[in-house]
Amino acid sequence: MLNQPANHALSASPECSTNASAAWVDVVLLIDTSSNMGSANLRKISTVLSLVMSKFTIGNRANISAGEHNTRVAVITYDREVKIVAKFTDINSLGDLSTVLNKIQMSNTKEANLLE
Repeated sequence: MLNQPANHALSASPECSTNASAAWVDVVLLIDTSSNMGSANLRKISTVLSLVMSKFTIGNRANISAGEHNTRVAVITYDREVKIVAKFTDINSLGDLSTVLNKIQMSNTKEANLLE
């Protein structure tokens, strides 16, 4: 625990939400599509991510004054090249995310370039 001066206002920073549907989060999914990953593992990633992200309110149009929150999601894949598959503004629902994830194809290259 950090030692805080007695007059330090801890309320200056809002607490993190313990409720996923009320969280303000930006999530960038970075997915390896090189042939080393394997098609079966790529499909597992899609399934698991859809399950995990179903807990969050995905979108870009929260009504802040009404206390609405949302989680923005972007998807980037990499093999020999890095590709932005979906920007934050492209995914507005769990259905959009599932569609994007299901369209990701396995590369035929074994190269995985994270430097780009």
